[in-house]
Amino acid sequence: MKRVLSVIFSIIAAALFCSCENNEKQAQEKALPVNITGNWAFTETLAGDTWVNANVKEVFSFDVAGNYTVLSYRGTDRVQYQDGVLSASEGDFASSANTGFLSVTGDTYSFSSLGASYDLVSSTEDCFVFSFRKFSRVTGFTSGGGSSNPDPDREGYINNSYIEPGNNMVGLIKDASTGKGIPDVVVSDGYSTVKTDANGVYQFKASTAVKASTRYVFYSTPSAYRIETDNGIPNFYKLVLSVPQTGWLRNDWTLTPLETPETKWTFVGIGDSQCGSVSEVNRYTNETIADMKSYLAKYQNPYAVVLGDIIHDSNNVWPYIKNSMSGVNVNGRILPFYQVMGNHDHNALEDNAYDSVQLYVDHFGPENYSFNRGDVHVVCFDNVIVEGRSTSSQSNTMTWNSYGSGMTDTQLEWFKKDMSFVENKADKMLILCCHIPFADASPKHRTEIMSYMKQFKEAHILAGHTHYNRNYLHSSFVCKGGNAVYEHIHGTACGAWWEAQSSCNTTGAPSGYTVYEIDGASIVNWVMKGTGKEEGHQFRVYDGNQTYTGTRGYTYNWYRTDNTGGSSNIVAKGYSGFMNSFVVEVFDDDTKYVTVELYRSGTKLGDFKHLSRGTSANICACSWFFNERGKNSTTWNSTAGSYWYYPTTDPLPADMTDWEVRMTRTIPGSGRQNVYSSRTLTKDYSDFKKQ
Repeated sequence: MKRVLSVIFSIIAAALFCSCENNEKQAQEKALPVNITGNWAFTETLAGDTWVNANVKEVFSFDVAGNYTVLSYRGTDRVQYQDGVLSASEGDFASSANTGFLSVTGDTYSFSSLGASYDLVSSTEDCFVFSFRKFSRVTGFTSGGGSSNPDPDREGYINNSYIEPGNNMVGLIKDASTGKGIPDVVVSDGYSTVKTDANGVYQFKASTAVKASTRYVFYSTPSAYRIETDNGIPNFYKLVLSVPQTGWLRNDWTLTPLETPETKWTFVGIGDSQCGSVSEVNRYTNETIADMKSYLAKYQNPYAVVLGDIIHDSNNVWPYIKNSMSGVNVNGRILPFYQVMGNHDHNALEDNAYDSVQLYVDHFGPENYSFNRGDVHVVCFDNVIVEGRSTSSQSNTMTWNSYGSGMTDTQLEWFKKDMSFVENKADKMLILCCHIPFADASPKHRTEIMSYMKQFKEAHILAGHTHYNRNYLHSSFVCKGGNAVYEHIHGTACGAWWEAQSSCNTTGAPSGYTVYEIDGASIVNWVMKGTGKEEGHQFRVYDGNQTYTGTRGYTYNWYRTDNTGGSSNIVAKGYSGFMNSFVVEVFDDDTKYVTVELYRSGTKLGDFKHLSRGTSANICACSWFFNERGKNSTTWNSTAGSYWYYPTTDPLPADMTDWEVRMTRTIPGSGRQNVYSSRTLTKDYSDFKKQ
C-alpha cells in the first residue's frame, strides 16, 4: 500500500504542489481551459485564492471519465513532502469505497461531493493552479462499490448541483422521457431571470422588496417541449405565498418532449372578452368559444391568447371566465388559452399597481412571461401602468380611469434579460402580446422595446383595447428579414360590450378573433374571423346614397356630416365623397398590404380610394344603435372604422348590375395573397344582430 501511495503522490507532487510565484501571479490574471485526467490532491488550507502544498487531508484519485476515489488521511502527523515524493505510513491513509464525480463545463470543474467549484487559472508543464469558488468538507458519499453518481439531492445539492448560500428560489426541471435535467431553460420570478445549468437546476435570490416581492416562479417553455396545461390553462408557474428568509423554496417541473417540433402552428388572438357578469361569460362561451371550436378544427397545433380586458371590473367573474376557457376541445385536442392583463383586469378596489394584479395572478399566474414554439419566441406582458381610479357601474364599483402604457423600469429589466437568452434572433420571429397598442401612443420604454424587436427576422405586436380592428406598420423599426414590425390591433370578442341583440363592435365590424398561421419564423397567413360569420366575410359593401331610418325615426345618410340621433342629438359623421359611391368597410386592413378594386362583368373598373380613419362613422351601424338599440351617447358613433370608396354615376351603385368588389390582402412575411369578393350591398341591420 505504501509503495502504491508513493507512486500516486509522486505524480500529484509533480503536477500540483509546485511553488511557483509566476504561476500565482498568472492565477490572478486569466483562466485557461484544460481537461482533468490522472490523479490530483487537494487540501483544506488556502493561500489567497489557490490551493497550496500543505496540510493534505484528502487525496482524490481520478480516472479519465471523471470518477474519483477518496484516500482519507487519518495519521497524527502531516504528510511529508520531500524530493518530489509525498510519504506517509501505510496505516495513515484509508482508501474509501465511496466515490464522487467531477463534471466539466467549459473551464469550470464542479466536484459533486465537495460542495465547491474550481477554475483552472494557470498552468505550466509541471504545475496546475486552481482557484476555488466555494468549499465545504467532503460529505455525503454514496456507497455501492464504485458508483459514479453520488446522492444528487444530498445536503446542499439538487441533482448534483451545489446551491450557493443566499439563493432561496431553487428547483429542478427535468425531461419526462429520460428523467434527466434539462439545461438552458429560462426561469424567473419577474425580477431575477436565470437559465438552468447542465443538471437542469435553477437557483437565484428571490425579491423580498415591499410591494415588489416574489409571488410566483415560472419557466419559459422551450420549443422542444409540450405546453403543459391544467385542462387548457397553461401551467408553467408555481405561486409563492412567501419567500423564505433562510433556506430554500424548491419548485420542480417535469416537461414532456414533443414527438416532432411544432414549426407549423396556429396562434389565435382574442381582443377584449371583457365579461362583467356570468351571463356575459355565457355569451363568450356560447358564441366566441363555440365558434372557435368549430373553425379551428382545420388548423395545426392551435394556441390562443386573450389580449387583455378579460373581465370588466367584476372580481366575481374570475372563476367563471377561467372555467369558460378550460377543457375547450378542438378536434380532439385541448386548446391552451394564454392571457395578458388589461386595464379592466387590474383590481381598482386596491389603490396600487402591485396589489391590483393579485386576483389575476391567483387565476392565471405571472402577468409577464414568455414561451417558445418552433422558431418563435412569444412574450406576453402587462403594459397597463395604472394611475388613477374612479367609480364604475360594474360590480367592483371602481375602475382605473387614468393609466399609461409600456413597461415599468422593472419590467424592462426582466424583458432585457429574457431577450438576452434568445439565441440566433436573426433567424427567429418575436411576437409581443399586450393590451394597449403601441400605434399612435407613447408607451414607456417604447424605443428600447422596439429596438429588440428589429433584431429578429420578423416581429409582430398583438394588441386589443381599442374595440376596433386596425393594423399598423412601425416603419422606423425594420426587422432582419426586411419588413417593418407589424402591429395587429384586434377588435373585440365582446363586440360592443356584449350589447343585447348585437354581435358587432361600435364601428359595425363583427365581433370575433384573428387566426395566425405560423411556419418557421414567419406568419404566413392570417384571417380575421367574425363570430358566426363565414371566413370570407372580410368587408361589407354599401350604397353611399342610401338613407336609413328605424323605430325611433332618426334619419341617417352616408354623405351627410350632420346626421343626428338620440335624445341628446348625437352627431354621426358621414363623408361628402360617399355620394354616388360604392362604400366598402374593410374589417382588418392596413395602408400598404390591402387593395380594394371594382369589377364589372369580369373587367376591372378601377381602384377604391382609402378614407383616413376618423373621417366617417359607419352610418348604417349608427342607425342600428340609435334607432333600434336606443343609444344616446358618443360611444355609438365611432369614426374608427376603415372605409374605401369608388365614385360612379353611370350607372349609380343602386342601378349597376354584374358588379363585384374584390379585396386583396398580401401577407408581408410570405407574400401570400388572399382575395375576398362580394357582389351584395348591405342594405339593412341584419349583419349587426346576434346570430
